[in-house]
Amino acid sequence: MAGDSTSGAVRQYRLIHRKKLVLIVILAVLLLCAVIAALGIGSVYLPPWDILTAMGHALFPQFIAAPESGADLIILNYRLPRIFLAVLAGVALAVAGAVMQGLLRNPLVSPFTLGLSSAASFGAALMIVAGPVLFGGIFASSVLFLGIPFTGRTLLLILSAFVFGLLSVVLVYLSISFHVRAMHPRQL
Repeated sequence: MAGDSTSGAVRQYRLIHRKKLVLIVILAVLLLCAVIAALGIGSVYLPPWDILTAMGHALFPQFIAAPESGADLIILNYRLPRIFLAVLAGVALAVAGAVMQGLLRNPLVSPFTLGLSSAASFGAALMIVAGPVLFGGIFASSVLFLGIPFTGRTLLLILSAFVFGLLSVVLVYLSISFHVRAMHPRQL
């Protein structure tokens, strides 16, 4: 009898694993379809065939000719980097959420649980109010970063929000590390 329950548990595990694998494949195909659709939608409409031809030419230039419409320039220089950055940001947010859920052993955790969002918005608000007084000339200066002009106000605002959010997480982590056995995830 113990063998039957073990084989049943193994069978159930394999079924759940297979369902998860099918879901991952379906989501990957949907992501690929969304990327192709996003490559075609914009101020200049590009048909799917031009998109596939441009991508094929970028990957295999010796076998596939470049499209005549100039779609490869639009796709490779403008749309594809933005789409890959959006996908990368989504992956990073998903990993950050999974890490927070794992560390806090709470499937409903959010950035508000640790006070991360509140601390970041406090840091940004503090920089908006006190930035000109604290940083004076830096606040009014301008920096060219990756060809994009940033004012000192923008950079200090982003930096202040990041530092205060990070400080919040570090304080929560330190309080957890000193009270590991005594603290339950609900107490955070």
